[in-house]
Amino acid sequence: MGGNKNIFEGGKLNKMAGGIDIFVGCYGASEFKKKFYISDSLILDTISFFYLISSKFEWNAFNDLKETLIGGTIGYNYGKEFQEAEKAKIIMVYRVTNNSQNFRKLLFKRIVAFPMSTLPGYVMLYKNFKQKDINQITNHTKPVHSTHIYLLLSKTHKKNKSRITVFNRSLKKLKDSGKYDQYFDKTLEFFRETYVK
Repeated sequence: MGGNKNIFEGGKLNKMAGGIDIFVGCYGASEFKKKFYISDSLILDTISFFYLISSKFEWNAFNDLKETLIGGTIGYNYGKEFQEAEKAKIIMVYRVTNNSQNFRKLLFKRIVAFPMSTLPGYVMLYKNFKQKDINQITNHTKPVHSTHIYLLLSKTHKKNKSRITVFNRSLKKLKDSGKYDQYFDKTLEFFRETYVK
């Protein structure tokens, strides 16, 4: 393909869209149609609030969180409702530079909850924190936001238009055959057995 074959998290794409060739995991992929060829949906990703078990955190609507200290990560989009609630100051969101900082703030009780993609959140916990800390944290079952994840290929490479067509065709075949779900379930099982204990 040539050039830089880099993968970035959703929050970083806004700043770097002009300088990368391939991207996986885009929230609001339609924003990048001018610069990228966008695949069919790969998976449905769920964002949930992580919180300390001892806090007995509960929520049903963003109005419930008016006096709750919420963490966030700079550049991350947590869905239309969250973003609008933050902009309208219905919720007060204290953003830092990365998700790991938010977990630390949670453990030190500087925030009550913060949103993150659920499975990657647990992967981060088990890779970077001690068991005694992990045991204190859980996630809420009500999603903050659910969104589709896509593969994006830069339009700066002429061959990427045909590549995305081939990719989508192959993806459809996998899904139609049932193999896609099998592979995805095995991947989830691996991550859960490895990181979510």
